[in-house]
Amino acid sequence: MGDARFARTTVFIPEMKRDHIFLLAKIGVTVALIYLLIDNIDARAVTQRIAQVSLAWFAAALVLFAALVAFGVARWWLILQAATHGLSVNVCARLTLIGLFFNQSLPSSFGGDTLRVFYTWREGIEPGRAFNTVILDRVAGLVVLIVIATAIQPFLEARLDEPLAVAGLRLLIVAGWVGAIGLFVFDNALTRHIERYKVVAFALELSRDARRVARQPLTALGVVTAAACVHILNVAILWCLDRALGGTAPYAVLFLAMIPTQIVISIPISIAGWGLREQSMVILLGSLGVAAEQAASVSILFGIVLHHPPHPRGLVWLATRRRQGTGKGS
Repeated sequence: MGDARFARTTVFIPEMKRDHIFLLAKIGVTVALIYLLIDNIDARAVTQRIAQVSLAWFAAALVLFAALVAFGVARWWLILQAATHGLSVNVCARLTLIGLFFNQSLPSSFGGDTLRVFYTWREGIEPGRAFNTVILDRVAGLVVLIVIATAIQPFLEARLDEPLAVAGLRLLIVAGWVGAIGLFVFDNALTRHIERYKVVAFALELSRDARRVARQPLTALGVVTAAACVHILNVAILWCLDRALGGTAPYAVLFLAMIPTQIVISIPISIAGWGLREQSMVILLGSLGVAAEQAASVSILFGIVLHHPPHPRGLVWLATRRRQGTGKGS
């Protein structure tokens, strides 16, 4: 017994150290990116712009964010229906709000997803399948982003004057296509021969669930439509915030900048995308004729929208815990 406990401890400690190192690295990257941003723009002008924000336009952005969340709920619900026996829309909405709250509140961008998996399991979905649906929910949004980014790539590259930004955009799109195609073809005769390895077995199950969704045309169309609506609304929120700060950038310009930015911030190297989002927006919008201070202000305000209002989402989590705690006691 003592040896087993010691073995578990020796495994757990390195894992804790790796987690701490990764977290410290993310904090370091976030701080460095924010420092570079402040060093290259007029921080006082950004502060003044945000202080003078139009509350009416900001409120419009919050309304659009609520609609965005609704489409996010629909996307995950459709995936759950195809891959499992499903959950009710109300449960999906509750768990989505919990996920949003913790994804934005915790240092890790995936803390909320972990809780979504946990509570989905508590609702009766097998743990591995619950995990797969949450991953596929993320992947669906990313795949649609890659498709849109591929379509707008020629227009964006024609306006980008930084070779590094062009190379980065191409790399992201290629990597996205490789990952998307790999997801659907991973389940094959060759990989099934090494299914005894846990990582391979997990990837095979994920691939099978992805195919299970894709084989239902109406469901797949609904998932793609919901994901596309989420991205369209993201840009609409950005448009409202640009107006809230006195900007006049056309929707098309914001669309060209926001789509690649969403891909960039899906890379979990900063805290909740802070710093990475601002740098990307300043570079891309700057290439499209928007002043750096305006681009940075809009991006910061967008981050505030993602975090606001945090308390109702947190209350949903507390209510969920209380309900389940009461259920256990009864």
